[in-house]
Amino acid sequence: MAQVMTKDTAFEPRPGVLLNTELHAGYRLAGRERGRWRPTVRFDLFSLRQGPDSSVTDPLSEHGNALALNWHPQEKIRVTGELLRIDSSRNQRALAGLSPRQVDVQLQLGMRLLF
Repeated sequence: MAQVMTKDTAFEPRPGVLLNTELHAGYRLAGRERGRWRPTVRFDLFSLRQGPDSSVTDPLSEHGNALALNWHPQEKIRVTGELLRIDSSRNQRALAGLSPRQVDVQLQLGMRLLF
């Protein structure tokens, strides 16, 4: 599966300051059933870019990817483990004394009961 989206938006946080923002996002997902197991790989790409009317001189950007493994031990039970990695650059972090670039990794485990 795959999906791509693009959107433009503008807002005025205070009179006379107009911020134009472009949003681009997409993902590609591939998985295969292997009996009660379904390994899945997902690649996400998303970015925000603020236009020349903005006080932000460099664009904001983020991208990420994920690996997931689904297990159906019974028809009404699904267990999913997912590893997410997000690599982002946000210049606003420098205002708080942080590095603009940040890499976050998250491991999550979930169980669904279907009825």
